[in-house]
Amino acid sequence: MMIKTKKLTFISIIFVLFTAMECDPEVKTPPPMGVVADPNQCNIANASDKKEYEKFLCIGSDKPRDYYADNDPFADNFCPDEKKYGHTFLLVDTTQKLTTNQMEAVYKRFLSPVKLNDFAPYDKLSIMNIAGFDEDKNKPADVIFNEPYFSNCKPRSGKSGTMYRQLNEYVAEDDTLVRMEIRDGEFTKELEEARKKVIEFGARESDFSQIMEQLYELSKRSDFQPDWEYRRILMFSDLLQHSDNVSIWNSCTKSMNKKCKSFERVKNSMTEEKWNAFVPDFGPNPPTVHIMYMNCFADKELKTGALKLWQEFFADLNIPMTFELESSIGCQVVETVGT
Repeated sequence: MMIKTKKLTFISIIFVLFTAMECDPEVKTPPPMGVVADPNQCNIANASDKKEYEKFLCIGSDKPRDYYADNDPFADNFCPDEKKYGHTFLLVDTTQKLTTNQMEAVYKRFLSPVKLNDFAPYDKLSIMNIAGFDEDKNKPADVIFNEPYFSNCKPRSGKSGTMYRQLNEYVAEDDTLVRMEIRDGEFTKELEEARKKVIEFGARESDFSQIMEQLYELSKRSDFQPDWEYRRILMFSDLLQHSDNVSIWNSCTKSMNKKCKSFERVKNSMTEEKWNAFVPDFGPNPPTVHIMYMNCFADKELKTGALKLWQEFFADLNIPMTFELESSIGCQVVETVGT
């Protein structure tokens, strides 16, 4: 009787263990949902009286983000169909030939791997040259024809230690870390091609500088509308607007005292109806603007009033604007790209 009991007990244990294995499958790590960035880096930036660019990059870091399946190794677009988080447009003004210092500034401040590490997953980055160029005719073109030479969302990188580590480090069941690294590498490769385009266009000069017109065209783009949770505009420019509509070039660079026209004078040069039709309308939840002011060429001492004009321009549109100065990283005025 004792032997039978032991036998029954042994069989019972096996049954219980087998049942437990069937009913309690391996616990899978759920995909990250509602993730916000690690706040430490942005808290430091926001507590500073300076670090305007770092604060600018932190816009949107408090927005909760979900995981979206992105395991297609052949995808050429890394934007999720289900959600639009943030879209950053980098506008590079190359109407004056760029110095090598200026090119380094574009790369280090905007496109370096260190900066991109903290660019949020699923956020879109687009890069466009303000001085449009017609490749077929080999001459500058009106900005109405401008298209970005880079535009894509940043995929989850698989890298550790970023502000968005929960999203970047998560490997889905049907994905691999290698695939994630391949997608991130493809994104970086496309950006490198964009950097070459910046250098190529930076070696050219243009007879006009349609900065205001480019902002207007940007406000009309179907991929830069208020359906994004937030939008950002990075401008790399000497701010010397020069077009048939508005020109401050002569007043800023060739007048006796080298004082730019005031914003009030520029605005009053048009009728109210024409002005309202000329300036951009970004709709509700307008973008935030950060400008790297290439002031070495015409405004090294910040006396021309060009910066003030643009501050008042954006304030008139209720668009927040911050800036940094090229002269802060050192002016280089002799050696230029392509010469």
